[in-house]
Amino acid sequence: MLAGCEDNSVRIFELNSGKVIKKLETEASVGCVLGWEDTIVVGDHNGGLSNWDSRMFRIIDRHESIHYSKYDNGVTCMGRLGEWLLTSGADGIVKIFR
Repeated sequence: MLAGCEDNSVRIFELNSGKVIKKLETEASVGCVLGWEDTIVVGDHNGGLSNWDSRMFRIIDRHESIHYSKYDNGVTCMGRLGEWLLTSGADGIVKIFR
């Protein structure tokens, strides 16, 4: 299980024990996190989006300011539909990435 945290981290939990097995340090406070296959996508409160390799636990790429920050919130929600990544932000905009 993945959890985005206000302390600029993403924690990965082992479900049976509830223990944190990995803590990923991010550049900003995490608004939302989504994981699938070998990728972890992190949306932060600065409006940025980071793609992480879930096997090596390192950033693959980062996109700054995909959403404008408003009231200390940037990326507020993410979803996946097939090969598409959908994001929404505090700026009231929904974006679709392939």
